[in-house]
Amino acid sequence: MIDQKLITFLKLCELMNYRKTAEALHLTQPAVSNQIKQLEQVYQCKLFLYDKKRLHKTTEAAMLEHYVENLIYQESQFIQALSSHNNKRFLHIGATKTIGEYVIKNQVSQCALDNDNQISVTIDNTKKLLSYIDKGLLDFALVEGFFDQSKYQHIEYANVPFIGVCHKDHPFANKVISLNDIFYQHLLIREEGSGTRDILERMLIEHNHTINEFERITSINHFSLLIDVLKRINGITFAYEPLIRNDDELACFTIKGLNISHSFNYVFLDNDYSRDYVLYFNSLRKQ
Repeated sequence: MIDQKLITFLKLCELMNYRKTAEALHLTQPAVSNQIKQLEQVYQCKLFLYDKKRLHKTTEAAMLEHYVENLIYQESQFIQALSSHNNKRFLHIGATKTIGEYVIKNQVSQCALDNDNQISVTIDNTKKLLSYIDKGLLDFALVEGFFDQSKYQHIEYANVPFIGVCHKDHPFANKVISLNDIFYQHLLIREEGSGTRDILERMLIEHNHTINEFERITSINHFSLLIDVLKRINGITFAYEPLIRNDDELACFTIKGLNISHSFNYVFLDNDYSRDYVLYFNSLRKQ
C-alpha cells in the first residue's frame, strides 16, 4: 500500500494549495503541512517553496512526483494481476483525436477480437491524455502532440508529413505558396491542447508569426466536422497527410521553404507493464 504521505504529496502537486489539498483529502491543513515536512525530512530536501505568496515545486519535488505516479500505476497493475484469475490482458489505451479516428482502427479491432483482451480506449487531446497517464488511468497513449521527453518514455509509431489542406477548388490547391499568403485565409483549427494546433503554433512562432494574424479563425474540436466545414467555406487547415489521403474533395498545399513532418509516439511511464502493453499493441500493426 502506498504511504499516505505520498498520496498527500501527489494531491498537493496537483492542486498547489495546502488548503484545497486538505479539503480534498478530508484532512486539516496542519496535517497536510506536517506530512510534507516529514517527507522533506526523509528525503533531506525541500519539496515546495513560496515565491511572492505562490507555491512552487522544487526540482526534487518534480522528481518525486514522477516516481510516485509510477509507483501508484505499478501497484494498480499488481492488484489487477492478483484479481485476474482468467489471465486476461487489461489494456487502457489513449489516443489523440486524429490518431484515434484515422490511424489505429485496425489495431483496436485486432485487439478487441482477441478473447484474452479486455480493452478501453480514451480519445482526447494530448494535454489531457498525459494527465490521465500521470494519474494511472492509462497504460499508454498514442499522441501527435509535444510532451516532456524527460518525464515520459516513448516509442515512435510513425513520422508523417504535416501539410496545408484545402478544398480541391481552392486557389492554394496543389501549389507551393509563401508563408505570408496564408494569413489572408480563413483558418480552421483544432482546440487548444490539441497536437495539430500546437505544431502549427510552434511553426509560426519559429518564423515570427502567430495564429492571431489570420483574417479569421474558427476552432472546432472534432476533425471530421472541421473538414466538413472547411469544404463548405473554402478555408484552409493544417493536418497530417494520411488523414486526407483518400478524400477526393481535398487537396494539399505546401509553404515555400518549409518541409514539416512530425512523429506519432507511444507515450508511457517508465515501467515494464506499460512497455509490454505498447509492444503488444504495436505488434498488431502487422496483422
